[in-house]
Amino acid sequence: MNKYLMAVLVLCLSACESEDGGISFTRDTSNLEINVNGGKENQLPDYLAEQYSLVAGDNRACAYGVLNAFSTSYFKCWGDRIIGDYVSENVTGQYKMLSIGDDHVCTTLSDFGGRRVGCAGNNAYGQTIDPEVALSAETRQGHWLQSPYVLASGDQHNCAVDAYGVYCWGDNSLGQTNVPALTAPKWVVAGGNTSCAIDGDDSVVCWGDLTAGQADVPESLGLVSHVAVGSDFVCAISAGQVTCWGNTQNWISTDVLSAVYISAGARHACVLNQEQARTNEQSGLRAYCFGDQGNQTGLLDVPSGVQNNIRSVAAGNGFTCTMSVYDGNEFVGNTTHNGFHCWGRNDKGQAVSPKVMCLNYHKTAVNPDERFCPKID
Repeated sequence: MNKYLMAVLVLCLSACESEDGGISFTRDTSNLEINVNGGKENQLPDYLAEQYSLVAGDNRACAYGVLNAFSTSYFKCWGDRIIGDYVSENVTGQYKMLSIGDDHVCTTLSDFGGRRVGCAGNNAYGQTIDPEVALSAETRQGHWLQSPYVLASGDQHNCAVDAYGVYCWGDNSLGQTNVPALTAPKWVVAGGNTSCAIDGDDSVVCWGDLTAGQADVPESLGLVSHVAVGSDFVCAISAGQVTCWGNTQNWISTDVLSAVYISAGARHACVLNQEQARTNEQSGLRAYCFGDQGNQTGLLDVPSGVQNNIRSVAAGNGFTCTMSVYDGNEFVGNTTHNGFHCWGRNDKGQAVSPKVMCLNYHKTAVNPDERFCPKID
């Protein structure tokens, strides 16, 4: 740990004894390695790594797989800048997973001999102090993680799943980092000031800000395969169908019967529905969005041009982004490229993605060449 981070830790431990201040660097190790046998394997399947390679937040979005002159795995954010520098754009390692908060961004990495978390942005509540990598019993103290493989961010806090279960850090003003008793948790998500986990029995447990009814999980929900948290609502996938609760006015999407992934924005959500069998060439997925579009006309209408071989969708605060994969030819020869499209709120440039999918070529999203780029209504 460098001297700056050590100074921050000493300051907080001496001046922030109450978790009401938002920072806690303690970890209960009584549930020793509860996830080794009970939870998911400590890595993301390839298809989930793809889906979590794109995230959208308040005024910005971030993605892996942005093409540059040297690589197709470049990391980049666009929209409003965050405090400090971004996480390194030349990210290495496998099983990368992104999460985004109100004004910070985090990623899981597997480099330097072990899996870890790296964050950048506003650190008012300690949300971007990277947890230590715990490699032995001696290092299992304070602000640490051991083999984290799922990562989530709320407005000003983060949560991760590692070999010891779920751990959260950052703003705790509403209890969003006070993890309840869980048994072999499989997944964790966060949004606003709320955190939720899929426990070992495939049920949903939520904590933090529950004033909109986020903890009122419908009794008929069934076994949950995926879950997402918005500003004041929760949506979950059970048997391919989506159920939302909290401040949702009974949102429902009748077109979604085989959902495999869901992303929640501030007031809307988007899913990937498995409509065809996946092949080497096509994902078989189609995106749908539903919820409250506010004053963003067309926010919930997914452009048809982004559906071809779509791999990920990310709902932000009044805007949405998608990532599709296609064969292209730019800079690095014939290879597989990722194309990005965003639409909706754009007051900070968050809906102007760095690279868009334009047939067999990449074009910038500013004044795209209509000879190659289909018009996105």
